[in-house]
Amino acid sequence: MDKKKIGIIFGGKSGEHEVSLLSAASVIRAIDKEKFELHYIGITRQGRWMEVPKILGRDIDGERDITADIIEKGSWEKAAKEFNPGELKGRIDFALPVMHGPYCEDGKIQGILEASGIPFVGSGACTSALCMDKGFAHMVLTSAGVPMSRYITVRREEKLDIPSLIAQIQYSFGFPVYVKPANANTAGGIFHAAGPEDLERAVKMAFVHDNKVLIKESIRGRQIKCGLIGNDN
Repeated sequence: MDKKKIGIIFGGKSGEHEVSLLSAASVIRAIDKEKFELHYIGITRQGRWMEVPKILGRDIDGERDITADIIEKGSWEKAAKEFNPGELKGRIDFALPVMHGPYCEDGKIQGILEASGIPFVGSGACTSALCMDKGFAHMVLTSAGVPMSRYITVRREEKLDIPSLIAQIQYSFGFPVYVKPANANTAGGIFHAAGPEDLERAVKMAFVHDNKVLIKESIRGRQIKCGLIGNDN
C-alpha cells in the first residue's frame, strides 16, 4: 500500500518565522516515517514557496535524515528549490501547516489549500480569518451572547486623538488597558497602558504590527486554552 504523502508547511512571512521552524522540526521528528512519506515545504520571509529535499547526514549509527536539524537551524533555504504553490496538488495528499501569525493562521494558507482541494489540519479559511482578527471575533462572539471584555477600536488611517481616546476609555471602562494589534498573536506586540500617560506610546507601538488596534479593558482572571477537534459529522 502506498504511503500517504504528508506536506509539512513551515516558515512564512510573519514575525514568528523562527518559532515555526522549531515547531516543524519537532513535528518531523515525531511523525512515523514508516507510515507516511514526508514532504518538507518551507515559505521564506519574502513569501517564496520552497521544497526542501530529504537531507542525509552521518552519525555513529550511520546515515540518518537530518532535515529536521537543518530546518530548526534555519539553513534550509540553501538546499531548497522554489516551486509554484499551484503545484501542491500533485505533490502531497495531505497538508500539515505548522505556522504562526499573519499570512499563516489568518486563512491565507488555508485558502490556498482549500482552492487546491488538499485536506489539511486545522480550521478552514473563513474560521481562521475570523479568529485572527480580534475585532471581528469580538463582534461575532458578542452577538452570540458570549460575555466579552469591552474595547475601543482605532485605525491607522484615522487621526489619532489621544485626549479624546483617554476620555472615552475613562468613561467606558477605565485604566489600566491592554493595547493589541487586531491581527497578531502574543509575539506580535501586546502592550500594557497602566494610565493615560502610557496610552499614546502603546498605541503607536501596536500600529507597527497592524493597521487596526484594539484598546481593551483589563480583566483579572485565569487564561484557559481549549482545543476543539471535530469535523462535519
